[in-house]
Amino acid sequence: MLTIVFFLVIPAVTILGNMMWSSNLDGADTGYAGRVEYTCTLDGEEYSYNIEYDDHYHVTAGGGDSFVADHADVENYDDARKAAAAIEDYFRNHGGTAEQTEAKGLELD
Repeated sequence: MLTIVFFLVIPAVTILGNMMWSSNLDGADTGYAGRVEYTCTLDGEEYSYNIEYDDHYHVTAGGGDSFVADHADVENYDDARKAAAAIEDYFRNHGGTAEQTEAKGLELD
């Protein structure tokens, strides 16, 4: 019985919880002043990442492909301008591209 709970119930609850959390964020007004989304390419692969920030450019949320977060270290930046520069620099320095595909609200300098 414990094995069934471990292998079936726990993963199901985790997946459903993540789906509900994700769908709530999609429709939620997070109160950001600006938001940018990047589409990045490297070695034939495509990645996306977005950054939301307040009117002082402090990062309020970010997310997307973990490859971007892990390799560009964007989660180490509180300033959205520095996080965006880290994404652009990482992909440019490694022979890829990082294009802003969407921008809303307060633009990054």
